[in-house]
Amino acid sequence: MIREYVRVPAEALRAVDPNHLNLGMRYAFILYPNQCAGKEFLDVFQLIATKLTR
Repeated sequence: MIREYVRVPAEALRAVDPNHLNLGMRYAFILYPNQCAGKEFLDVFQLIATKLTR
């Protein structure tokens, strides 16, 4: 399901503007491998790694 969520808009974007940079998703952390599904349709896959403090 995640792969389709990424694929559909990414392919639509490529169809109308093939030179557009697709920044894709932005995650704070990855808990499950399937969160990376569909990354092959993106130009950039962001992972924001920050240290949690109290």
